[in-house]
Amino acid sequence: GRLGTVIEEIFDSLFRLNFLENLKLLNEDTTTRLDSLPQEYKFPRNLTRLTLENTSLDWKYMSILGKLQILEVLKLKNNAFLGRYWDTEDGGFRCLRVLHIGRTDLVVWKASASNFPSLRSLFLRHCDRLEAIPSGLGDISSFQVIDLYCTNRSVASSAKRIELLKLRLKAEQESSKDSSFKLSVYPPEY
Repeated sequence: GRLGTVIEEIFDSLFRLNFLENLKLLNEDTTTRLDSLPQEYKFPRNLTRLTLENTSLDWKYMSILGKLQILEVLKLKNNAFLGRYWDTEDGGFRCLRVLHIGRTDLVVWKASASNFPSLRSLFLRHCDRLEAIPSGLGDISSFQVIDLYCTNRSVASSAKRIELLKLRLKAEQESSKDSSFKLSVYPPEY
């Protein structure tokens, strides 16, 4: 569609901006969705922070973002990605430290520690259809923060299971320095 053509033209200019570290793609026309993303080589090569909002992309295009070599912060705000199922592909997101997922209709998210080897913080906002946070994320040694806002009880339960796993691991590895795990859940009755 026209939106996809515009994005391609923008990226043809952007990828030359080697100094660009922070990029936000905000779609103000919520009646249109982005059909696809440009291939990873069209993104600025020094990009460390990326925000998408209202782009309504299919989750399969996350594999392109996973190939961004030094991406550290990824914010998927209101309806950046839509679809009930996300199976995270292997070999991506090597440097991702912060993942923020805003309002989405995602139900099933499959992932393991190897999908996000450097993840430190996960923020979920209004992900009220999601069944659970993948339990494998608890095996990421750097993982320290889960922050939930208006998700649901089953997501909160999965986060609490990860918290228990982290506490158990910390007890077993007495040498761990400041690897305290922080779980925040709102509303608290979840």
